[in-house]
Amino acid sequence: MERPMTRTDALLAEFTRETATARKHLERLPADRFDWRPHTKSYTAGQLAAHIVDCIRWSSSIFAADELDMDPKTYKPCAAASVPALLETFDDDVARAKAVMARAPSTRTPLGRGGSRCAARSGSRSRARRCFAT
Repeated sequence: MERPMTRTDALLAEFTRETATARKHLERLPADRFDWRPHTKSYTAGQLAAHIVDCIRWSSSIFAADELDMDPKTYKPCAAASVPALLETFDDDVARAKAVMARAPSTRTPLGRGGSRCAARSGSRSRARRCFAT
């Protein structure tokens, strides 16, 4: 009998698809345009690509810790100076994120079993929605 798909399985499948697409974009960044800026106030193409790598890097922290520390004193953003260096960092971070997600204990519930309950709260300025597994 086939094992039911867990939330982790679904998340990893989606993460794999999305990171494959992101990698294609990074691969196509022309090396000679790494310093190009769409506007004088904009980040360079290399800095924007590095931000994509940073977003992947955050996945490990999000799943492995109770909080994401973005303290500018300790946080070191991706600073790749070339497309090959960017891709190497990206691939390492994707592998690390997948390993951390696979070990996440709170996502082991099979999909379609138990569903979820959501409680909505209205505040004076915003509406918060909290969902939790049953």
